Amino acid sequence: MGKTIVVILTFGLSILISYLLSLKHVKLHNFYLDFFTFNNCYENQLSYSKNTLPSIIENFNNRDSDFIELLRRYMDNREVVNLSYLKDEDYLLINEYVSTLGKTDEYSQKQFIQNYKGIISKNLENSEVSKKRYCALYIKLGFFIGLTLVILIL
Repeated sequence: MGKTIVVILTFGLSILISYLLSLKHVKLHNFYLDFFTFNNCYENQLSYSKNTLPSIIENFNNRDSDFIELLRRYMDNREVVNLSYLKDEDYLLINEYVSTLGKTDEYSQKQFIQNYKGIISKNLENSEVSKKRYCALYIKLGFFIGLTLVILIL
């Protein structure tokens, strides 16, 4: 009875740890997906509705995303939240992006957004590849490590 509980806990814990490790790649992909979506939304808003940047941010569909929270903090000159899955180059990209948003005329903003669309799209594709590759790998690795530990315990 006691051995069964230890086996189940060991196996469950190894899968849980592998799932938590894979979340980094899922969150990075979601971050860049929100970044890409916001960039497209901002481009459409500039072209057609002429809303202000704060209203665009406020009305953005995914208001609970890490990207929008980071964008709000940059815009308000507040301390930036450290997101564990972002690298220094990601923060540099966001800082460069935010520092130019809403600061120039409409034509320059459209050109700026077009230039960044390619960069953001490339990062989104890279994060998607990373997510597909590593999430499955971590889960399988956790499963096999858990299975190995169960065999060793038995």
